[in-house]
Amino acid sequence: MLKLLLDENIGLKVYYELEKLGFDVKSVYVAARSASDEEVIRLAKDENRIIVTMTKILVTLHYPIARQALYFYG
Repeated sequence: MLKLLLDENIGLKVYYELEKLGFDVKSVYVAARSASDEEVIRLAKDENRIIVTMTKILVTLHYPIARQALYFYG
């Protein structure tokens, strides 16, 4: 099943709608407010979740992880 982690910049309305549709969704805003980008990546990795965000910096932060051949879902 698709497991999503919504970053803080994704509104709670999206979270609740996805939840109603049956998605396994977690919101950084609810679960880990003010977490650093590195912590968000770690949470997604630990829980095998795909990060949904509007922040480009997460892509930049993910690149070194990918180069180390560490598996990361999204």
